[in-house]
Amino acid sequence: MKIKWPFSKTYVVKCPDGTTRVIYKNIDDAFPLCIPGWKGKTGGSIEAIKGASVNINAEYQTQIQGLLYSLDELNQSLTMVFRAAYIAYQSHPCKNAASFNRLIEKMIHENSRLTALKIKIRGLISLAETNPNNQTQWVDAFQSVVDQIGGQSIVVAAKMEIAEARTEMRQLEGGPNAS
Repeated sequence: MKIKWPFSKTYVVKCPDGTTRVIYKNIDDAFPLCIPGWKGKTGGSIEAIKGASVNINAEYQTQIQGLLYSLDELNQSLTMVFRAAYIAYQSHPCKNAASFNRLIEKMIHENSRLTALKIKIRGLISLAETNPNNQTQWVDAFQSVVDQIGGQSIVVAAKMEIAEARTEMRQLEGGPNAS
């Protein structure tokens, strides 16, 4: 005879095919929106991403902060998709198990993509620190990350490319504002 604990965070559902599913009563126990004490370690600051204090110029810092903001938006979106899927799974765990498992596989893939983007942003920060005067290399590396993130970062990248093209035109023309 099984004892049902009134303060348990989970319950067990026996499916018609004989399998059992353990379900969290509260979605916050399965996948919380925030984990206490975790925000400070994984926040969207350049120092948190790099793991050390960073010394880069303000223009690069602003652009990297934009990338981190976009990355954070993607991460939050992923969290909300999981929570919505878990609620559907929670309502009919036997019927929705296969679709929930497929979604988990997609989310693991998306999480791997976000991790790769975070690594590329670390590289971008290192580039800004070690070679701040190489604007062409910076724009190429930044554009590569933007292409993979998408969203609002594309606007920033487009503005950067326009500014770089204008500077190059001035230099080619030999005008008074040529640098």
